[in-house]
Amino acid sequence: MDTNPYFMLFAIFFIVMIVGILLTMNRLEKRLKNVERQLAQMDQTYPIMGEKAGIIEEDFPDALSALKIPVESKQKIYELVRQGKKIQAIKEVRIARPHLSLKEAKDIVDRL
Repeated sequence: MDTNPYFMLFAIFFIVMIVGILLTMNRLEKRLKNVERQLAQMDQTYPIMGEKAGIIEEDFPDALSALKIPVESKQKIYELVRQGKKIQAIKEVRIARPHLSLKEAKDIVDRL
C-alpha cells in the first residue's frame, strides 16, 4: 500500500491539534470551577466585609438580614436571643455560616 507522506503528516498534525484542544478545554474547565468556587466564597464573605466596614448596620435592619441564613435558622436564632440563650444563638449562627469566627458570630448575636 503506497501512502502519501503528506497525508501521514496531516494525520499526525490533526491528532496533535485535537489533543491540544482537549487539553485546553480541560484547563478551561478547571479554571471555570476555580472561579465559581471563588465567587461562592466571595458571596459568603461580602456581608462580613460590609459588616467590618460598617455598611451592614445602615443597609439592613439587623445583622442577620445581611447574611444568607435560611429562614428557619434565623427564627431559631431570634428565639434563642429572646430567651436569653446567647451562647446557643452564637452556636446556631456558626452552624448556619461556618466561615464566621466565634467573635464575628458573637458580634452578630450581640446586635440582635
